[in-house]
Amino acid sequence: MSVDTYLRGKKTSGYVTVNEGDLRLLVSQTLYREAEALRLDVSYFLFWRKLNVEAIPRGEHFHSPACRH
Repeated sequence: MSVDTYLRGKKTSGYVTVNEGDLRLLVSQTLYREAEALRLDVSYFLFWRKLNVEAIPRGEHFHSPACRH
């Protein structure tokens, strides 16, 4: 996965913008089309922050707070 926080002068037309709260993600069109959901997880350790993004394929069940089992 590629992460770039500096977008000035970058060509972003090949990406779909996904907004979640204050976070804006640019996702490739292929991944956006093939994934049912994106799971975001942020973890902190002292001064470091780590962002994990997991793509859930279409048709595959994933557990969420709304899950009843």
